[in-house]
Amino acid sequence: MVVTKATSVKATLTRDNFLLPSNMDSRKHSQELDRLLGFNTLKIESKLKKHFQHYALENSDASKRPYKINRESWIGLDPHHLLTPYGEVASLFEKIEHKKIKTVTDLGCAYGRVGIVSAFYFPDVSFIGYELVSKRIKEAQRVYETLKLKNYRLIEDDILLEDFNLPESCIYFIYDFGRVSDLKKILNKLIERMQTNELIIIARGDEIQSLMTKFYKEFKKENTVREKSFLIYTHQLNE
Repeated sequence: MVVTKATSVKATLTRDNFLLPSNMDSRKHSQELDRLLGFNTLKIESKLKKHFQHYALENSDASKRPYKINRESWIGLDPHHLLTPYGEVASLFEKIEHKKIKTVTDLGCAYGRVGIVSAFYFPDVSFIGYELVSKRIKEAQRVYETLKLKNYRLIEDDILLEDFNLPESCIYFIYDFGRVSDLKKILNKLIERMQTNELIIIARGDEIQSLMTKFYKEFKKENTVREKSFLIYTHQLNE
């Protein structure tokens, strides 16, 4: 067997490596893990920034074209702000690892950090990640393959299209990926899933959390808890 850097890295990593050390900030911790895993996020985001408009739609650079018309791609944002820190994901999974989880779906997975951490906490769980920007998906696919992760699908797709088919899943991750009207489209699809499925929705971002806690009666307060930057909603059919 040929031992490559990637396979040796995976062999030495444990889930404890993803937990944030008490003497390190989350940005430095995530940067070190990215380097260890072989990600080229800074290089890729820098190239994207040269060709496409800034992430804030209302502050678009007229000299550059949008990545996709009427879609928020978050191009131009510092990767530290674009990506969820590994430590936060690991801390979250520490809280819910006792639950029976078969599938994790990430609606806006970027470089697939959630899928990597889930592979160490739930090695038999299937992971599905959706991302609008193709270069991010390709880079995540490359790293996943070199690490020989299994049970995953990374899909380049626009989750806001009317014909987007939200898959059944035990856990859904959702973020502030666009306008409030865009967030509502996905929340409405998740509410439809709640009619027939037990599930957990994990939300990160002020807008999505505000919508869930203040404007949708379907998300009951008693079923909602917070873990660091995440809002965790657990839905059961017998309610």
